[in-house]
Amino acid sequence: MVSKQLIETLFEFGLGELLLIHGHGSHPLLGQIVREKGRLVLKDRALLRDVVTAQIGPCYDIGIVGAVCQESGNEWETLTFVGPELCHLKQDLSSTRVNLMAASTNEFNERLLDFHGSVHRGFRLMLDNHFIPIVLMHEVMLKSGKQGLAVSNLRVAGVSFDVLGTVHERLNKIVEKNSDLDVQDMTMDRSDFDSLFAQYRR
Repeated sequence: MVSKQLIETLFEFGLGELLLIHGHGSHPLLGQIVREKGRLVLKDRALLRDVVTAQIGPCYDIGIVGAVCQESGNEWETLTFVGPELCHLKQDLSSTRVNLMAASTNEFNERLLDFHGSVHRGFRLMLDNHFIPIVLMHEVMLKSGKQGLAVSNLRVAGVSFDVLGTVHERLNKIVEKNSDLDVQDMTMDRSDFDSLFAQYRR
Protein backbone atom coordinates (compact mmCIF):
# COMPACT_ATOMS: atom_id res chain seq x y z
CA MET A 1 0.00 0.00 0.00
CA VAL A 2 1.37 3.43 -0.96
CA SER A 3 0.91 6.35 1.43
CA LYS A 4 -1.38 9.09 0.10
CA GLN A 5 0.86 11.64 1.82
CA LEU A 6 3.88 10.36 -0.11
CA ILE A 7 2.02 10.66 -3.42
CA GLU A 8 0.84 14.18 -2.51
CA THR A 9 4.38 15.28 -1.63
CA LEU A 10 5.95 13.80 -4.76
CA PHE A 11 3.17 15.27 -6.91
CA GLU A 12 3.98 18.77 -5.64
CA PHE A 13 7.52 18.34 -6.99
CA GLY A 14 6.67 16.93 -10.43
CA LEU A 15 5.53 13.31 -10.09
CA GLY A 16 2.68 14.13 -12.50
CA GLU A 17 5.18 14.60 -15.35
CA LEU A 18 6.45 11.02 -15.13
CA LEU A 19 4.87 7.80 -16.39
CA LEU A 20 3.61 5.58 -13.60
CA ILE A 21 2.46 1.96 -13.80
CA HIS A 22 0.00 0.22 -11.51
CA GLY A 23 -1.11 -3.40 -11.61
CA HIS A 24 -4.87 -2.86 -11.47
CA GLY A 25 -7.14 -5.90 -11.69
CA SER A 26 -6.52 -8.03 -14.75
CA HIS A 27 -5.05 -5.17 -16.80
CA PRO A 28 -2.36 -2.71 -15.63
CA LEU A 29 -2.64 1.05 -15.92
CA LEU A 30 0.16 3.20 -17.34
CA GLY A 31 -0.21 6.94 -17.32
CA GLN A 32 0.27 10.11 -15.32
CA ILE A 33 -1.07 11.29 -11.99
CA VAL A 34 -3.36 14.29 -12.30
CA ARG A 35 -5.56 16.23 -9.89
CA GLU A 36 -9.27 15.90 -10.62
CA LYS A 37 -11.94 17.41 -8.38
CA GLY A 38 -9.41 17.81 -5.60
CA ARG A 39 -8.20 14.18 -5.73
CA LEU A 40 -5.07 12.71 -7.25
CA VAL A 41 -5.88 10.01 -9.79
CA LEU A 42 -3.83 7.93 -12.20
CA LYS A 43 -4.95 8.85 -15.71
CA ASP A 44 -4.43 5.80 -17.88
CA ARG A 45 -3.02 6.55 -21.36
CA ALA A 46 -4.23 3.22 -22.87
CA LEU A 47 -0.66 2.22 -23.70
CA LEU A 48 -1.11 -1.25 -22.18
CA ARG A 49 -4.59 -2.05 -23.47
CA ASP A 50 -3.55 -5.52 -24.72
CA VAL A 51 -1.35 -6.36 -21.71
CA VAL A 52 -2.42 -8.45 -18.69
CA THR A 53 -1.16 -7.62 -15.22
CA ALA A 54 0.98 -10.79 -14.99
CA GLN A 55 3.13 -9.48 -17.87
CA ILE A 56 4.37 -6.54 -15.80
CA GLY A 57 5.26 -8.75 -12.80
CA PRO A 58 9.00 -8.70 -13.65
CA CYS A 59 8.99 -4.90 -13.21
CA TYR A 60 8.42 -5.51 -9.49
CA ASP A 61 10.45 -8.71 -9.16
CA ILE A 62 13.68 -8.03 -11.07
CA GLY A 63 13.31 -4.65 -12.77
CA ILE A 64 13.76 -2.08 -10.00
CA VAL A 65 16.63 0.28 -10.81
CA GLY A 66 16.23 2.89 -8.08
CA ALA A 67 13.65 5.28 -6.67
CA VAL A 68 12.28 8.81 -6.87
CA CYS A 69 11.97 10.89 -3.72
CA GLN A 70 11.70 14.49 -2.58
CA GLU A 71 14.71 16.16 -0.97
CA SER A 72 15.45 19.73 0.02
CA GLY A 73 18.73 21.60 -0.16
CA ASN A 74 19.80 20.33 -3.59
CA GLU A 75 20.79 22.45 -6.59
CA TRP A 76 17.79 20.97 -8.45
CA GLU A 77 14.20 21.78 -7.52
CA THR A 78 12.60 18.70 -9.03
CA LEU A 79 12.27 15.21 -7.61
CA THR A 80 15.46 13.30 -6.87
CA PHE A 81 16.34 9.97 -8.46
CA VAL A 82 18.66 7.58 -6.61
CA GLY A 83 20.20 4.37 -7.91
CA PRO A 84 19.71 0.92 -6.36
CA GLU A 85 22.79 1.08 -4.11
CA LEU A 86 21.13 3.95 -2.25
CA CYS A 87 17.89 1.99 -1.64
CA HIS A 88 16.87 -0.85 0.66
CA LEU A 89 15.59 -3.30 -1.97
CA LYS A 90 14.03 -6.65 -1.22
CA GLN A 91 15.14 -8.07 -4.55
CA ASP A 92 18.54 -9.69 -4.97
CA LEU A 93 20.61 -8.02 -7.65
CA SER A 94 22.49 -10.52 -9.78
CA SER A 95 26.13 -9.79 -10.58
CA THR A 96 25.12 -9.34 -14.23
CA ARG A 97 22.58 -6.65 -13.34
CA VAL A 98 24.98 -4.93 -10.95
CA ASN A 99 27.67 -4.86 -13.65
CA LEU A 100 25.17 -3.51 -16.19
CA MET A 101 24.11 -0.68 -13.90
CA ALA A 102 27.71 0.10 -12.97
CA ALA A 103 28.58 0.27 -16.68
CA SER A 104 25.58 2.52 -17.44
CA THR A 105 27.02 6.02 -17.17
CA ASN A 106 26.41 9.53 -18.47
CA GLU A 107 28.65 12.33 -19.75
CA PHE A 108 29.51 13.28 -16.16
CA ASN A 109 30.71 9.71 -15.39
CA GLU A 110 27.79 9.20 -13.01
CA ARG A 111 26.76 5.55 -12.74
CA LEU A 112 23.19 4.30 -12.58
CA LEU A 113 24.20 1.96 -9.75
CA ASP A 114 24.85 4.75 -7.24
CA PHE A 115 23.31 7.76 -9.02
CA HIS A 116 22.03 10.66 -6.92
CA GLY A 117 20.66 13.65 -8.80
CA SER A 118 17.63 15.23 -10.45
CA VAL A 119 15.01 12.87 -11.79
CA HIS A 120 15.38 14.25 -15.32
CA ARG A 121 19.14 13.70 -15.37
CA GLY A 122 18.67 10.23 -13.92
CA PHE A 123 16.03 9.32 -16.49
CA ARG A 124 18.23 10.74 -19.28
CA LEU A 125 21.07 8.48 -18.12
CA MET A 126 18.75 5.47 -18.24
CA LEU A 127 17.25 6.29 -21.63
CA ASP A 128 20.72 6.80 -23.11
CA ASN A 129 21.70 3.35 -21.78
CA HIS A 130 18.63 1.58 -23.21
CA PHE A 131 16.55 1.45 -20.01
CA ILE A 132 12.89 2.52 -20.09
CA PRO A 133 12.27 4.04 -16.63
CA ILE A 134 8.76 3.97 -15.23
CA VAL A 135 7.61 4.73 -11.69
CA LEU A 136 5.86 1.93 -9.77
CA MET A 137 3.11 2.29 -7.19
CA HIS A 138 5.49 0.64 -4.78
CA GLU A 139 7.15 2.30 -1.78
CA VAL A 140 10.88 1.94 -1.21
CA MET A 141 12.90 2.89 1.84
CA LEU A 142 16.06 4.81 0.96
CA LYS A 143 19.27 4.41 2.91
CA SER A 144 18.97 8.12 3.76
CA GLY A 145 15.85 7.24 5.75
CA LYS A 146 13.45 8.81 3.26
CA GLN A 147 10.55 7.07 1.56
CA GLY A 148 10.31 7.00 -2.23
CA LEU A 149 8.56 5.27 -5.10
CA ALA A 150 10.41 2.53 -6.95
CA VAL A 151 11.54 3.09 -10.53
CA SER A 152 11.67 0.05 -12.79
CA ASN A 153 12.89 -0.80 -16.26
CA LEU A 154 9.88 -1.53 -18.49
CA ARG A 155 12.15 -3.58 -20.77
CA VAL A 156 11.92 -6.52 -18.35
CA ALA A 157 8.14 -6.72 -18.78
CA GLY A 158 6.56 -9.10 -21.25
CA VAL A 159 5.25 -6.42 -23.58
CA SER A 160 5.65 -5.82 -27.30
CA PHE A 161 8.34 -3.72 -28.98
CA ASP A 162 5.58 -1.38 -30.16
CA VAL A 163 4.60 -0.64 -26.56
CA LEU A 164 8.24 -0.18 -25.52
CA GLY A 165 8.83 2.16 -28.47
CA THR A 166 5.78 4.30 -27.66
CA VAL A 167 6.70 4.60 -23.97
CA HIS A 168 10.34 5.36 -24.85
CA GLU A 169 9.23 8.15 -27.18
CA ARG A 170 6.98 9.70 -24.54
CA LEU A 171 9.71 9.56 -21.91
CA ASN A 172 12.19 11.20 -24.28
CA LYS A 173 9.79 14.10 -24.81
CA ILE A 174 9.29 14.51 -21.05
CA VAL A 175 13.01 14.51 -20.34
CA GLU A 176 13.89 16.80 -23.26
CA LYS A 177 11.22 19.29 -22.26
CA ASN A 178 12.63 19.48 -18.74
CA SER A 179 16.26 19.56 -19.87
CA ASP A 180 15.92 22.71 -21.99
CA LEU A 181 17.72 25.67 -20.47
CA ASP A 182 16.61 29.17 -21.33
CA VAL A 183 19.46 31.58 -22.09
CA GLN A 184 18.08 33.92 -19.43
CA ASP A 185 18.56 31.15 -16.84
CA MET A 186 22.29 30.96 -17.56
CA THR A 187 24.81 32.97 -15.60
CA MET A 188 28.21 33.34 -17.21
CA ASP A 189 31.02 35.79 -16.66
CA ARG A 190 32.87 37.47 -19.54
CA SER A 191 35.90 35.14 -19.46
CA ASP A 192 33.65 32.03 -19.62
CA PHE A 193 31.72 33.56 -22.52
CA ASP A 194 34.91 34.40 -24.41
CA SER A 195 36.37 30.92 -23.97
CA LEU A 196 33.16 29.16 -25.04
CA PHE A 197 32.39 31.33 -28.06
CA ALA A 198 35.86 32.47 -29.19
CA GLN A 199 35.74 30.28 -32.30
CA TYR A 200 32.64 32.12 -33.51
CA ARG A 201 34.11 35.61 -33.15
CA ARG A 202 35.38 37.26 -36.29
